[in-house]
Amino acid sequence: MTTNFLKKLSIATVSTAAISLSFLGANPAQAANLINNGGFETGNLTDWSVTNNGSGGCDTDWNVNSTGTTGCFGRQSATEGTYAAYNSFDGDGPQEFRLEQSFSIAENVESAILSWSDTAVTQIFGSLDRHFRVDLFTDSDVFNVFDLAFEAGTVGEYNWTARSFDVTSFLQANIGKEVTLAFSNQIPQSFSGPAGFGLDNIALNVEFQESQAVPEPGTIAALGLIGLGGLLTKKKLNASEN
Repeated sequence: MTTNFLKKLSIATVSTAAISLSFLGANPAQAANLINNGGFETGNLTDWSVTNNGSGGCDTDWNVNSTGTTGCFGRQSATEGTYAAYNSFDGDGPQEFRLEQSFSIAENVESAILSWSDTAVTQIFGSLDRHFRVDLFTDSDVFNVFDLAFEAGTVGEYNWTARSFDVTSFLQANIGKEVTLAFSNQIPQSFSGPAGFGLDNIALNVEFQESQAVPEPGTIAALGLIGLGGLLTKKKLNASEN
């Protein structure tokens, strides 16, 4: 009987500690989108910093609308929601239409996916390519996520295209820093062919692991004593009944 009791005691003590530790163990990964107003559903460029050239017509700066109207060439209206951001993707170059948003990186980043949708139409008569670039950068580090060249001397129309990139390593390397996401349209020549560009559905979905509550050795010992106390009480009750 003594041997059976000790076996039960050992199993119960370990089980009690295991159950208690399960409550103190790792929490599930938490998810967050670090980009505000990524769908431009405010109807404007709230939360974004914009490089404006102060022009119009075929040199139209970033703007938000529901019709796709921009510059000399309109684009398709938003595929999700009501609004999207547009620029003329042409103008009095060399110049750049730039759209930026900054955020801080929390600790324990497990994964990070940057996604957006873009659309364009171009008639480039100049001799230099135009570029659509997406970059992540800090005060000391730059990561080019995407660079799409629109070749000189070409005509093209590009429907809304959804894009997605894993940027986990860059965020993990810049924990605790302010990071800036930048979308830019680079126009190398002055009025070298009408064009239009649209951007929508921007998101930076990050999963991070919350801090784990790891019990101290004394806590584990106390959990074992709780299990022992419960079994001893039960043993006394059984003895008094007999």
